[in-house]
Amino acid sequence: AACQQPPGGCLAGVTADMTVAMLNKVGYKDAEIFEGGGQKHARAKLGQVVVYVIHGTCEGGVCKALAFQSYFGKQSNITWEYINAWYNQWRFTRLYRNKDGDLVFDMDLNFYSGVTPDYVEKSMVMYATRINRVLEFRPK
Repeated sequence: AACQQPPGGCLAGVTADMTVAMLNKVGYKDAEIFEGGGQKHARAKLGQVVVYVIHGTCEGGVCKALAFQSYFGKQSNITWEYINAWYNQWRFTRLYRNKDGDLVFDMDLNFYSGVTPDYVEKSMVMYATRINRVLEFRPK
């Protein structure tokens, strides 16, 4: 079902400018636009952690998918057991090693049926909360 029209309306997608404005609104720091692959994206900071918001499925600069990504380098103390324990406890985000062996934390967000601006902002807050949790996480 399509998004029911709330007072703020529904979003079928966002621009990088809109993403930067929402990141600033919910408390991310130093939000800015950067270009990569011929597309505008956003990045901001949560403490010392850089969060990249990659825009995908775009037409005319309006994008129907966002991928939140943070990179933590090699992190040799993070084992597969740690990663599996994370998955057993938390949903909606991914923690994995990329092809270079770097630890990556990410979350996807899509707009295909339309979403409210509030939903996007709350998703940004959830990512920030989960970043803090993954940094503090200790498997049992």
